Amino acid sequence: MFLDGRQKIRTDGGHAPARGIGAGEAIAQKLKELARTARGVRWYEQFLELVEDPEIDARVAEAQKLVQAALDAGIPLTTNQVGGMFGIFFTEADQVTDYAGATACDVARFRAFFHAMLARGQYLAPSAFEAGFVSAAHAEADLAATCAAAGEVFSRFRL
Repeated sequence: MFLDGRQKIRTDGGHAPARGIGAGEAIAQKLKELARTARGVRWYEQFLELVEDPEIDARVAEAQKLVQAALDAGIPLTTNQVGGMFGIFFTEADQVTDYAGATACDVARFRAFFHAMLARGQYLAPSAFEAGFVSAAHAEADLAATCAAAGEVFSRFRL
């Protein structure tokens, strides 16, 4: 599931949610082509293990609290997510799927959010156009601290 609750779009019979990245069929087709080679088969299997790791999915689900904190504060926000990789977009759009959508987001608000989180010891991707990552190295306490800091930032957000 995406951070904002949408279901992953799967293009290959239930394997990699390639469309979740935002490039759609082109990436899905490239992954399928790579999977047809001997080397590609092993890479693809490893990719699927990473993308569909239940522990990562649980950690990403925990990060859903960050989205809820924004919504509770009346901050327009949407996210994209595939595996442990995610993007945060300050926009009233339901989803961001391409370059035009990403550049239409409130970059100044992202910048303010990034610096406010940094001041609270939370190191996120520094650009609105970069992905963040949740990994097995992130404990529940790490995610709880990040979500608590985000809730505090969102409750004080004024641009």
